[in-house]
Amino acid sequence: MRKLTVVFSLFILALTLGSQTASAGACGTDTLANYMVAGFSCTIGDKTFSSFKYTSSALGATKIAASGVTVTPEIIGGEIGLQFSSGWSAGANQFTDSLIGYTVTSSGAPIVDSILTMGGATFVGTGIAIVAENLTNGAGLAVYTTSFGTVLSDKATFAPATSITVAFKDVTASGGSAGAASVSEVSNLFSQGQVPEPGSLLLLGTGLLSFGGLLRRRILGA
Repeated sequence: MRKLTVVFSLFILALTLGSQTASAGACGTDTLANYMVAGFSCTIGDKTFSSFKYTSSALGATKIAASGVTVTPEIIGGEIGLQFSSGWSAGANQFTDSLIGYTVTSSGAPIVDSILTMGGATFVGTGIAIVAENLTNGAGLAVYTTSFGTVLSDKATFAPATSITVAFKDVTASGGSAGAASVSEVSNLFSQGQVPEPGSLLLLGTGLLSFGGLLRRRILGA
């Protein structure tokens, strides 16, 4: 029975270390350039974000560098993800375009949906502001504000997956022949599975240890 007690003690230690490890590498507010450092990954809840990629182009307007894009973790209701913010803007006969890619992996419940939103989006005349993206599971999302209409949020649901890559998130502001447009932020949210809180894990381990002690006393007293 002494061996059993030692096993339970080691189990509690593993749970404690596991809860501490889960908190390491949490996503923080930083530039996309720093998120793109080789080998970088970070976590929010049960989601790990990694393999960040970025390219940009522009004509007449300001070309947005990775260091000019701010990444901010987001938790909204049961969904978690990242917000990307910068000053995408273009006037007549101008455009600016950015492609953002990354992978999200769940260590808990599978991912079953993605929500794409844009903010600070404006257009004048022939200007258009649009964000479109493709996921590696075949889902596509698009949000936009143009003279033809405005859609600021889009949601895709799909078969459960433990890992999904945003193959590209295309952020575009174009003034067209006689207009202007801008976008200041865009974000993705993914379904958040239920994961035990560190306190709950510790409570579970303590309960198991108590049960082990009770079982040992009963066997010795028999």
